[in-house]
Amino acid sequence: DLPPPAPEAIREPEKETDTDIAYTASGEPKKLRNRRVSSQKVVEIEGRTATIYLWDHGAMDNDTVSVNVNGQWLLEEYRLEKQRYAIEYTFEPGNNYIILYALNLGGTPPNTASIMVDDGGNQQILQLRSTLKTSGMLRVRVRDE
Repeated sequence: DLPPPAPEAIREPEKETDTDIAYTASGEPKKLRNRRVSSQKVVEIEGRTATIYLWDHGAMDNDTVSVNVNGQWLLEEYRLEKQRYAIEYTFEPGNNYIILYALNLGGTPPNTASIMVDDGGNQQILQLRSTLKTSGMLRVRVRDE
């Protein structure tokens, strides 16, 4: 009898931990995973803690996105829905950057998402657009505490 075959080495799938962000001299993101970052909107919030809401803007067309805030992936490979997805987040003092990274263009390009930043006293709603070449970015400025 032959011995049973040796089990193949089991490898964990490699997870990308490096967000591959390049910054301008002033510290604003200019590239994310080799895509140009386009600053599209600026909002100001009171205090550092806020809720970020994300949902499909317009018609549901299977837009799929990842969301990066200050170099950290908060949401990966998420298909936008009409229902708002909520993310609690504590921002850094000063400028913060929310980047919408499109994984597809959905049924109607470009990939568009509605975002609301709610600091508990003020709700600011806007839209970000991303393509497979450019990622839309929202700058969130925390007012001096």
